[in-house]
Amino acid sequence: MKECYLNGDYVDLADAKVSVLDRGFIFGEGIYEVIGVHSRKPFALSLHLERLDLNLSEMGLSNPLSSEAWSSLISNLISRNGCAFGTIYIQITRGKAPRNHEFPKASCPTVFVMISESAAKTELEKVIAITAEDERWRGCHIKTTSLFANTRLRNLATSKGAAEAILQYGGYLTEGASSSVFIVSNDGVIYTSPLDSNILPGITREIVIRLSVSMGVPVIEEKIEISRLRTANEIWLTNTSFGIRCVSRLDEGIVGDGQQYEVAQRFHKQLSIEKGIMP
Repeated sequence: MKECYLNGDYVDLADAKVSVLDRGFIFGEGIYEVIGVHSRKPFALSLHLERLDLNLSEMGLSNPLSSEAWSSLISNLISRNGCAFGTIYIQITRGKAPRNHEFPKASCPTVFVMISESAAKTELEKVIAITAEDERWRGCHIKTTSLFANTRLRNLATSKGAAEAILQYGGYLTEGASSSVFIVSNDGVIYTSPLDSNILPGITREIVIRLSVSMGVPVIEEKIEISRLRTANEIWLTNTSFGIRCVSRLDEGIVGDGQQYEVAQRFHKQLSIEKGIMP
């Protein structure tokens, strides 16, 4: 996608520039949000903007735009780039200031928005995952741009031929390096870890839980010992970019029968209907 939004202007992505003294560059002091675009419409926009608001508050920043202004900006960017399916990326930093660990008394935030096009995913994807120790900071509920621990863990997975690292802390499941995690037991019950400071409140995670109620298969939120993943019938990874993906192999073991994931198929289909991908 060619055109992005930066500090009030629509500009070519190649021409978008910020100061090297931006605190997002110097300290990683930024919040980001990723919103799916399906059939030229942003999906679950109000939920994403609500989370953006909460995360900016955690960083001590005021939201620079109203919900209506965000909605208009995003619609304009989709239209200007002719994007049918893809993702909107929003990043807001504390802005330019002299390098000092103390927050500046006055600051002008940097606001950057870009769009990336991708194909709509109609088939349930099956991937390989590994388990790894959760070495991230204990504030993972904040969607900050300081993601080195996450990228390091994802690249650990890649180096082992896997698509994701499923993380554990103190013997319990937290989440994936870039996804929420659900498991389905042999008797068809769905579980996921409860939200705390070690877990990002994923929007797709929330939508799956809401769908589970209407579909009559409620999700149980409880602490999950990592050993339970070894005997799970299904393991799902969820995020905005991919929706629902199934783990067919975890470390050296096959998950379920490695092929048929009936519960995941039902939820993938319903989520695709919600997004307008399937009729």
